[in-house]
Amino acid sequence: FAWDEAAGKLAMDRAIAVMNAAEQHPCERLSGVVFPSQIDTCTEELFRDAIALSGETGRPITTHISQAIIEFLEMVRRHGITPIQWANQIGLLGPDTILDHAIFVDSHPATNWHTRRDLDLLADTGTNVAHCPAPFARYGYALTDFGAYERAGINLGIGTDVAPHNLLEE
Repeated sequence: FAWDEAAGKLAMDRAIAVMNAAEQHPCERLSGVVFPSQIDTCTEELFRDAIALSGETGRPITTHISQAIIEFLEMVRRHGITPIQWANQIGLLGPDTILDHAIFVDSHPATNWHTRRDLDLLADTGTNVAHCPAPFARYGYALTDFGAYERAGINLGIGTDVAPHNLLEE
């Protein structure tokens, strides 16, 4: 990882300006979503700033998380806990949060992790998950147990993560 915190801050400032301009458009139909790209590629400070912005503006927040084994292992190496558990620790989880993917949680067989807390954390905080099956099917990965998310009480929706976006294909 080549960290460039100044570039991250600049990109966040630009995104805020775009959201503000969109929300001031006379059509009154545009709104913003706070979107630090990925749990493993943004600093904790940027995430905390994004969480604060979401709370201050009422905008929902989203990020890619638990989308790859390498990301899962990197977050465990950095923090000693799963990406979902770390997201909870910094205050990211909640009803205004949509996590993109959240496939490689601690109960996924590929993670070989010793806890089984991630789905409960998502459910207890009211965090939403956007599942995007098509790209993962191409990689040979899958959400191993849709029913486990449903039984836990997690709001699991279908999202798109490819261009062009095609909800019917998903």
